[in-house]
Amino acid sequence: MSSLSGIVKSAAALLVALASFAPSAFADQRDDFLAGLTNECPGCDLAEAQLKRRDLTGANLAGANLTHAVLHEARLGGADLSGATLVGANLNLADLRLANLAGANLDQAMAYGATLGNSILTDAVMTGFKGQTADMTGANLTGANLTGADIRLARLPRANLTNANLSYVRGDAIHLRNANMTGAVLYHANFPDGEFGTANFTGADLRLADMFRADMSGSILVRTDLSGARLLRANVNDVQMEDSVWEATILPDGTVFNPAQAQP
Repeated sequence: MSSLSGIVKSAAALLVALASFAPSAFADQRDDFLAGLTNECPGCDLAEAQLKRRDLTGANLAGANLTHAVLHEARLGGADLSGATLVGANLNLADLRLANLAGANLDQAMAYGATLGNSILTDAVMTGFKGQTADMTGANLTGANLTGADIRLARLPRANLTNANLSYVRGDAIHLRNANMTGAVLYHANFPDGEFGTANFTGADLRLADMFRADMSGSILVRTDLSGARLLRANVNDVQMEDSVWEATILPDGTVFNPAQAQP
C-alpha cells in the first residue's frame, strides 16, 4: 500500500509541475518571438504586436491571435497562419506569397498593396477586408467570405474563388481573368471596369451585380443568375450562357432584358 501511495503522490506532483510549466513555456515562446529570437509561435497571443517589416518568412503562427497586430511590410512568405485571428490587423504592403491562411479570420484587416500570390485562403473570413491594389494572383480562396470587402484594383488572375461569397464587394477595375468563380456569390457586388475574360462563372449568383464596362469576353456564364445585373457597355463577346437567368438584366446596349418578350 505504501508503494502504491508513493506512486500516486509522485504522479500528482508531476501533473502539478507540468501544469505550472506549460503557461511559463508558452510565455517564454511568446517573449522569444517578440524579441526576434524565433519565428515559431503557434497559438500565441500576439494581439497588437508591433511586427512592422519583420522577416517572418516560413514562420509558424498557426492559430495565433494577431488581432490589430501591425505587420506592415512584413515578410511572411510561406508562413503558416492557418486558423490565425488577424481581425483589424495591418498587413499593408506585406509579402504573403505562398502563405497558408486557411480558415484565418481577416475581418476588417488591411492589406493595401499586399502580395498574396498563390496563397491559401480557403474558408477564410475576409468580411470588410481592405485589399485595394493587392496582388492575389493564383490564390486559393475557395469558400472564403469576402462580404463587403474592398478589393478595388486588386489582381486575382487564375485565382480560385469556387463557392466564395463576394456579396457587396467593391471591386472597381479588378483583374480576375481566367479565375474560377464556380458557385460564387456576387450578389449586389460592384465590378465596374473589371477584367473577367475567360473566367468561369458556372452556377454563380450575380444578381444585382454592377458589371458596367466590364470585360467578360469568353467567360462561362452557364447556369449563372444575372437577374437585375447591370451589364451596360460590358464586353460579352463569345460568352457561354446556356441555362443562365437574365430577368430584368441591363444589357450592354442599355436595354432591359424581358424574358416574356424573348419567348417565341
